[in-house]
Amino acid sequence: MDVAKYIGLFLLKNNTCHIHGLGNIEWRVKPASYNGHSLVPGVREVVIAPTGLADDSLSNFIATNEQISISKATNAVRDFSVAAKNDLQAGKEVTIPSLGSFVEVNGKLQFNTAHYLLETPGPIPAEKGKPKRAEERQTAPAYTNEPAAAYANPISEPTANYELPDAPKQGLNWGRIILLVILLAAIIGGIGYVVKNMMSTGGGYNNGSDTATKQVIPAPAQDMAPVTPAVDSAAVDTVATEVVAPNGTISFKVILNTYETKAKAEKRMKQLRNYGNNVELVVEDTNQFHVVMPVTTPAGNKQKMLDSLRNNFNPDGVFEL
Repeated sequence: MDVAKYIGLFLLKNNTCHIHGLGNIEWRVKPASYNGHSLVPGVREVVIAPTGLADDSLSNFIATNEQISISKATNAVRDFSVAAKNDLQAGKEVTIPSLGSFVEVNGKLQFNTAHYLLETPGPIPAEKGKPKRAEERQTAPAYTNEPAAAYANPISEPTANYELPDAPKQGLNWGRIILLVILLAAIIGGIGYVVKNMMSTGGGYNNGSDTATKQVIPAPAQDMAPVTPAVDSAAVDTVATEVVAPNGTISFKVILNTYETKAKAEKRMKQLRNYGNNVELVVEDTNQFHVVMPVTTPAGNKQKMLDSLRNNFNPDGVFEL
């Protein structure tokens, strides 16, 4: 396990590192300075911190990266510290990769930062209150084979025939506007469709469930006679046949729903009666109970009446009894 490598990584990440037995080192920034004539760029360096908090952060960092226990990482740091002290007392350097090395000078621990970290660009000449452009003109090379005016204004003015291109005009993005309008229209249309279905007076097929919506027979067409209520009975065990009246109307019964139990059929019949519909119960056998509506309509409008009843009471279909 290369403890020295983890010391360098931990220092670069946290700017400070405590090494048991050696003390604290810090990764500091030496700021730029001005000596009255030029600017000296700042550098980074590693220094021995005179004070610092002792902790196990380095051991935790090593344990996490090496996937070992903290106690094992602590022992590795301690072994590194003991070996480093022995090397320093023997006059050797203890290297921290990419950062520099520990040395002992006159019994005092020091850290020599790697030379390439201390390398900086040369000082930048600068004088307070002196414009930069004036300084650049003074340092510009002088050529004797060209007129002096050529360097005073090296960029020539554009000719009279040259015209700079116009900046692109920022207009309305009609494509996005049209797309937005289409999306809004689609949303409004969808909302209208949902509201129309919710406000529709016709109900769906109940299929014998315990809940029901109000069912209303639509108004008859101009040539359709109103529905003539039949005898309101709790249960009818006989089957009626179609009767043609002298005025050209026919009377018959239509099966709206069929149930396997009498209780469900009676419940449905009661619901429809509460909504103002004239219905009755027809018992065919012990397993078939029909909810029936008597109907009177002109002979030519029989199919229209059946379609109207199907749309309002049972989309799956109604049948003539």
